[in-house]
Amino acid sequence: MSLLSREQVAARLKQLPSLPAVVTRLLDSFANEEIDTAAIARQIALDQGLTARVLRVANSSFYRLQSRVGTINEAVVVLGFRAVRSMVLAVGVNSAFRADLCLGFDQAAYLRHGVGTALRARELASAAGHNPELAFTAGILHDIGQLVLAASWRFPPALALAVSGHHAPPADAPGSLAGLVHVADAVAHALGLTGSKNEMVMPVDDDAWRETGVTPAALLASLPRIVAGMDETCQAFSA
Repeated sequence: MSLLSREQVAARLKQLPSLPAVVTRLLDSFANEEIDTAAIARQIALDQGLTARVLRVANSSFYRLQSRVGTINEAVVVLGFRAVRSMVLAVGVNSAFRADLCLGFDQAAYLRHGVGTALRARELASAAGHNPELAFTAGILHDIGQLVLAASWRFPPALALAVSGHHAPPADAPGSLAGLVHVADAVAHALGLTGSKNEMVMPVDDDAWRETGVTPAALLASLPRIVAGMDETCQAFSA
């Protein structure tokens, strides 16, 4: 297989699908301390398809809400802006892809592995000093492509590093989100969530594992929760 030239790469970057406007605005919000959450909630609500899918995720058993939320504004009030932002980013970015145009691409397997990694990353996040919602987003999106996509869509630095570096966490960035997703990715592969007979578990970086602070006993105790939340979370993202 021949390598693409610089010109061919540049030409193909122009063919990337556009993200919904509200997703682009949410990506920009990572660098903005003063966020008008009410205005962003109203903008999300204007996209009915995106809103419906986000509310399915918010009302899934994953978030364990005592009562259902019916609007984006209610979701922001109950779950917080960061959680809703993570849901919108994960749903919006994944929905930008046309799986039907990718011959041989197993969308169901891709989604199950992404959700499994996201659930594991969220479980690990607090003890490792990371925001659980950003960790969940990184887990969902970790296999969308390497640095090219992350840079073209202006992902915040921590999220871009998680996408580009989760297979080999950079040694010069200890405690990064890339290391957390690296461990979560390995756990998801070990669970065999895609159903593929050829699924393999990659070697786990010792430093990345140590930085999560998780013990083998704690890891084993959390696995039933991840498996239990898989089907409903996948359904919420794919509906």
